[in-house]
Amino acid sequence: MSKDDDSKLAHDEFVEKRRASLERYLNRTASNPTLQVDADFREFLELDADLPKATGTSALSGAGVMRLFNRVGESVNKMTYKMDEADE
Repeated sequence: MSKDDDSKLAHDEFVEKRRASLERYLNRTASNPTLQVDADFREFLELDADLPKATGTSALSGAGVMRLFNRVGESVNKMTYKMDEADE
């Protein structure tokens, strides 16, 4: 087997494991008594049309996460103020 064949086989195995895991998850979720009578959940399961494309769901990179934390830190700093501690 070539390296490409090994890579394709690993990819196919991953896809199959992922599919089986998602199917198991969906079956367990669908067995929830509350969701069994939920109209939105039933519509999702029974919808024959294509679902709308997701937007804005790209994964954050490490740098993106750091920028997010920095922005949160800056926002918190703007909401707070420094106190002079005169206690000894």
